[in-house]
Amino acid sequence: MRVLRQAFPIAIMLALPTLRHPLWHLTLSIIPASYFLIFTLMGGPELGRQALLGALVVFAVNAGIVSLPQLIVGLRYRRMQEMFVASPIGPVPYALGTAISRLLYVLPLIVLVLALLVLTGLPVGKLPPILAVLFVTWLIGSMLGFTVATYVRNPMHISAVSNLLGLLLTLIPPVYYPLSLVPKSVQWLALLVPTTNAAQLVRIYVGAVRVKAGSLALSWAVLGAYAALFLLLVATRARWHEP
Repeated sequence: MRVLRQAFPIAIMLALPTLRHPLWHLTLSIIPASYFLIFTLMGGPELGRQALLGALVVFAVNAGIVSLPQLIVGLRYRRMQEMFVASPIGPVPYALGTAISRLLYVLPLIVLVLALLVLTGLPVGKLPPILAVLFVTWLIGSMLGFTVATYVRNPMHISAVSNLLGLLLTLIPPVYYPLSLVPKSVQWLALLVPTTNAAQLVRIYVGAVRVKAGSLALSWAVLGAYAALFLLLVATRARWHEP
């Protein structure tokens, strides 16, 4: 596919500098590791496991909503985006390439968490649906992050905006903690957030929660709707050329 052939070279070029510095991965893992430790100490191993499951979703969405916008604005600030604009590629391959580079950036941490889960009893056969959830979550965060980055020109501002969006999508909704801890009267409100549905799906496939088949389909429908919406947003509203 032509789009992927154009996107992957961009991804590799942009991912290599960060992959060569493990300190970045340590920085990314501090907040999830802190939640895991606090939840384990306060609620026992089961609640700590819930935080670990939520960390998978956090890594996937933050690769797009936090890391990607800062990369995009940095490329524009250094005039590197002009090189891509002048090339034959369009906004979709460019968005995918930069997004894949951020996925490669967090991939070691995702693999580490999945390995810990497998070593503590998760059947390997459960991994494919979990990876599918993480892929769609990354896609949602990346397309939203790319669009936001094309509207924010100041490198100082994009850091504040992207980090705020990341916090709103991962710390407040039931991502690190299970949906069952939210009062039933407002659970429907939490389920309007894509990361809530992603975390719920991961917990369902791991076996941490049991729900009706309709709830599983609903969570997938919400994620699919957000993915389609943000892909359309990139294709129609993102600013590819400088105004």
